[in-house]
Amino acid sequence: MKLFGTLLNFINNVFTTEGDLVIRGATIPERLAAVASGQVLLSAGVGAKPTWGSGPLVKGWVQFKGTGTVTIQDSFNVSSITDNSVGNFTVNWDTNFATDDYCFLGTCEDEGTSPRVLDIDASGNLAVGSATIEVSALDSSNVDVSIICCLAIG
Repeated sequence: MKLFGTLLNFINNVFTTEGDLVIRGATIPERLAAVASGQVLLSAGVGAKPTWGSGPLVKGWVQFKGTGTVTIQDSFNVSSITDNSVGNFTVNWDTNFATDDYCFLGTCEDEGTSPRVLDIDASGNLAVGSATIEVSALDSSNVDVSIICCLAIG
């Protein structure tokens, strides 16, 4: 019973804020205090304590059907997809990016005899609230494809 009381006192003394974490220190467990929203736990490598920080994280991704009625299959931070025309879509972010200088990556299903290319639409570019993309065949004609996957880091 004494061990339980000692453990309970330790927990009450270490955890002072909801969201605090207990980490293994050099000799005893230590408190890693909770921090502001948006920070992530970063590893400093084996034998070092983790820290809170921020960095380039995936802030949005989507897999959607690009033929017929455009349908989001799964996503994070994507409010909708706009079907602008054949092979031209706008990914609309649920929460805007801080700037339009984020990294945008995408791929699509290869349908037919010609490989498909997914790129950022030259006229739409990247905006803080959206990214306009095009899917085209090697002859530069826009095409719709069944599966389109995109992600944004920034």
